[in-house]
Amino acid sequence: MGLADRNPGTIKIKSTITYTMKNTQNSRTLIIDHPSDDMSTTSWGEQARTIIPRSKALDRVMLQDYKAPKNFGPPVHLHRNEDEILILKQGTIVVWTPQKSAVAKAGDTIMLPRTVPHTWRAYGDESVHMTVITAPGEFESFISDIAKDNLTVEDTAKLTQIAYNAGMDILGPPLSDDQVMAIINGEQLDL
Repeated sequence: MGLADRNPGTIKIKSTITYTMKNTQNSRTLIIDHPSDDMSTTSWGEQARTIIPRSKALDRVMLQDYKAPKNFGPPVHLHRNEDEILILKQGTIVVWTPQKSAVAKAGDTIMLPRTVPHTWRAYGDESVHMTVITAPGEFESFISDIAKDNLTVEDTAKLTQIAYNAGMDILGPPLSDDQVMAIINGEQLDL
């Protein structure tokens, strides 16, 4: 009695796996990113370069190399349709959500779920360098669209529209110096 006779599902499982692998090979290809200095830069110093575009990942995920100057922080916002993961490579940031606030340092990973208001701000003497992962990746064009239009922080209506087009809603200003210090001291803020 052979293996297939004792376990009739064995052959079917193997053929299913083979079929799946063949279909995967036809629909997606290997992606290798070769780092470059080709980063989009905003007038206030944010920089981003897409490592894996969502179009190459079946519109399921996007990865960016991201840099921000010291003391920079985005406004309070939320992502309507995507989760955001920040892998901090350099610098220290203060992170705020309504449920929890914390300090994150190089080597830390931060998960910011969709529809949860949040913000962060660089703290200390270093600029920030991180990998940003969003799923499904609507955020991909945000920095490049701002840089392409050469917007400044005073262009609030246009910035709000670009954020909206990238799946975000702007809810409030960035963290102030006092708010950053409160979070560093362990306080949970109601913004």
